[in-house]
Amino acid sequence: MTLRLTEEQLEIRALAREFSLGEIRPHAPTWDARRALDPGIFEKLGELGFLGMRVPETHGGLGLDLVTYLLVLEELSWGDAAVALAVAIHSGPVTCLLLRYGSEDQKSRYLPGMASGETLGAFALSEAGAGSDARALATVARRDGSDWVIDGTKKWVTNGQRAGLVLLFAREEEGEAIHAFLVESGVPGLTMGKRELTMGVSALDTVALELDEVRLPGEALLGREGAGFD
Repeated sequence: MTLRLTEEQLEIRALAREFSLGEIRPHAPTWDARRALDPGIFEKLGELGFLGMRVPETHGGLGLDLVTYLLVLEELSWGDAAVALAVAIHSGPVTCLLLRYGSEDQKSRYLPGMASGETLGAFALSEAGAGSDARALATVARRDGSDWVIDGTKKWVTNGQRAGLVLLFAREEEGEAIHAFLVESGVPGLTMGKRELTMGVSALDTVALELDEVRLPGEALLGREGAGFD
């Protein structure tokens, strides 16, 4: 079956191609050589709405369908795969899981800034001994009154250095249940580890995250307690 794109989809794809041609592709070799994207690119992406493609209009986003979102990612990849992957992590697991499992307070607090580009999202699941086997997490979250206290190390966190919000997974201190948390940058005890060396997409911000007695309020939990693996 042939997919027929709408006029709106064609216009948005053309806008993404024009943006990549003028704002991404000419700079990609330099970014790749110095292993860093220009921070200004995220501001420009936010101005076009490309960081809020999957965010509903009620929260300041474009509310685009999945096909249109993927068309834009394809054009951004043509400019620089590092840019596209940064957008995909921000818009895919972080934004979409927040939309699906977040409380109304969490959505109202974070989604407008994520849509505008003020807040970039990062996804912290993998660890040195837990990649494809997500149940092997060593990062631990324990209850302390109404708070949570988290200790551990996360690896290969895309957007880690720039992120204002990290979606982070940790297991319970005793047991196998896994929890998901929304962690704001700058929280005490959260520090950036070394920048990872990658094969390709060299400009991508991929780091380790160290968590040393990171204390979070109860409302930082995303979804139900123990439902992080699901």
